[in-house]
Amino acid sequence: MALFGAVFARRLVESMATLMPGMHLSAGGGQLNPVTVNHLPAPVRHDVFFAISHAIQGVFWMAVPAALAVFVLAWFIKEVPLRSSAAPPPSEAPASEPEFAA
Repeated sequence: MALFGAVFARRLVESMATLMPGMHLSAGGGQLNPVTVNHLPAPVRHDVFFAISHAIQGVFWMAVPAALAVFVLAWFIKEVPLRSSAAPPPSEAPASEPEFAA
């Protein structure tokens, strides 16, 4: 998961630097949040949304081979059959039933 976060952050910063070279809005440090983005001018907000979608697309393209690898590796897990019945309780003297006075 940390790898996907690192890929997302790198691609986001690169996209934002390409689209908005003079802008000093970074993805790290909590500067890029919904409140900040909503107060940006419309063209800049569009570029930020494009950079975010570009970064997420890269994460998904990395996740596809990872998911396929996990699926293939799951076929090599050895099957261990379950027990057919529950184990009997340890042998103890049967407890006598308590008598209740009426």
